[in-house]
Amino acid sequence: MAMELGWGVVLPGGGQVVPFGRWVREGANGYRVNAGTRWTTLGLGEPGEHRSRDLQLTLDLFGEQVADGVQPAERRIGLLGQIGFR
Repeated sequence: MAMELGWGVVLPGGGQVVPFGRWVREGANGYRVNAGTRWTTLGLGEPGEHRSRDLQLTLDLFGEQVADGVQPAERRIGLLGQIGFR
């Protein structure tokens, strides 16, 4: 089970910034909680091209806490990037 909450703000020039918080249940007693900011391009295709062919870049910068219910919780800083086509 997982839950994510965020609110996006569109930037001038075609990007979007989304502060977010996420909680994920992992196993019987484990969980993962993180909070951060996601930056997404809203399309890098050539002007006039069909929008479904746009290149989309996403970058998440976040801090997280991971616990398995047995060991002490671990705290981490993460950077996750994705490249895709819409």
